[in-house]
Amino acid sequence: EKRPARMIVLGAGPIGMEMAQAMQRLGVDVTVVARDSRILNKEDVDAAEIVQKQMAQDGVTFEFGLKFLKVSHEPAAEGQDFPLITVHCERDGKPVSFTAEVFLVATGRKPNVENIGLEAAGVEFDTRTGVKINDKLQTTKPHILAVGDCCSKYQFTHVSGTMGAAAMRNALFYGKEKMSAMLIPWVTFTEPEIAHVGLYEHDLKERGIKYETVLNTTIGRF
Repeated sequence: EKRPARMIVLGAGPIGMEMAQAMQRLGVDVTVVARDSRILNKEDVDAAEIVQKQMAQDGVTFEFGLKFLKVSHEPAAEGQDFPLITVHCERDGKPVSFTAEVFLVATGRKPNVENIGLEAAGVEFDTRTGVKINDKLQTTKPHILAVGDCCSKYQFTHVSGTMGAAAMRNALFYGKEKMSAMLIPWVTFTEPEIAHVGLYEHDLKERGIKYETVLNTTIGRF
């Protein structure tokens, strides 16, 4: 397998940032293109800024505030290993474009819930958010339960596994497991990583919960 010279990453979320940094460190010239004004917009601003600064030092280029128009593709020329892919955009009303050999779309996923018979079963769903469930993981047909990416905004393997165990207890052993009782951790595997569990600072502010912020820059890896 040959390494491309350039790569465009569309999207500034966790998967896009993990892949962008990894490929940059493997010697690919990576450009991140996004509509937002920063990376990792679900994470605390100060934490995301640390990651973005490190990625910029690694050589990743960031292009924000874009309106995406189209993507064009030119087949690989004779003697070349990769095609040329151009992303056409606007920024502040002016045209701008970016060209690379590889184009990664990392703008999130939507659940695959269509054409599997949910309508026939009377299970309600939304093509964007997935199968509708209550706090006990029951669908609109209470004897049918759903877990994982098809019904949860937390699209992580460990969350799907925990939901599956809870659904089994609820369905077979008269359990009372609730999704709202789960404390869900996750990590963005950039370098440095961002690890998270519980509520964000903006969540605490919105809910009027008192909190204290502790900043410690001396602790290394455990």
